[in-house]
Amino acid sequence: MSAHQESPCSCGRVDEHIIARSYTLDGVRVELWSTGDITGRLGTYPPGMGGFRGTIGLEAGRVAWADISLYEWRELASLLRRARRRVAERAA
Repeated sequence: MSAHQESPCSCGRVDEHIIARSYTLDGVRVELWSTGDITGRLGTYPPGMGGFRGTIGLEAGRVAWADISLYEWRELASLLRRARRRVAERAA
C-alpha cells in the first residue's frame, strides 16, 4: 500500500464509503458507494450482479445513479451494465 492514495470522490476519504442514498421505483433503499457499486438491503447487490463487486467504476455508477429511481430493484443489474458500456464507449 502506498503512502498516498488519491480519493475517488470529493470528500477526500480513500476508504470505500457510501456517497449517496436513494430509492428504486419499487421502494428499495439503495446506496451508491465511492467505488461506483450500488447496493441495497444490508449491502446486497441487485439480482444478476454476481461477482461484479468493485468492477462497476465510479463514473458508471454515477451514470446509473442519475436514473436509479426510474428502475425497480430487479432491473438494476441491467441498468449498471448499460452504464458501464456507455462509459466504455465514451472512453474509446
